[in-house]
Amino acid sequence: MGGAINLLSRKPTSRLEGDVLLGVSSGFTQGRVLRGSNPGTPLTDTPTQKLFAHAGIALGERWEILATLDAESGRLVSFSGPSKVRELGSFASFGTTVAWHPRDDLTVEAGVRNLGDKWYELADGYPMPGRNWCVNTRWRF
Repeated sequence: MGGAINLLSRKPTSRLEGDVLLGVSSGFTQGRVLRGSNPGTPLTDTPTQKLFAHAGIALGERWEILATLDAESGRLVSFSGPSKVRELGSFASFGTTVAWHPRDDLTVEAGVRNLGDKWYELADGYPMPGRNWCVNTRWRF
């Protein structure tokens, strides 16, 4: 059983100072045992709750700033120990990006992901990268 909520604002057709972009995506999953399966088998590798949110604002005609939040509840993962599963902790990760549009067909972005340098795992023994910086260039033709 599960569900999801998605809310997105309409992106303006032209960039004007103060234009705002907001978005939220949330999901909920509750595992259940399928017919013929072992009733003691837990659902693994899937968080029960997940949230992604972003907010952006245009600063003049050529600049925009975007902030993001990615959060998940803990999850059970397969493990080779006596219990056969291990619970990984919940996490929240923040990011930000600044975009410059020198021309209508060109965008240059610089940003930081995992701004708080949060240590978390999505699979046992495989930690996600800490704070990382990125620079992107997009040319639309």
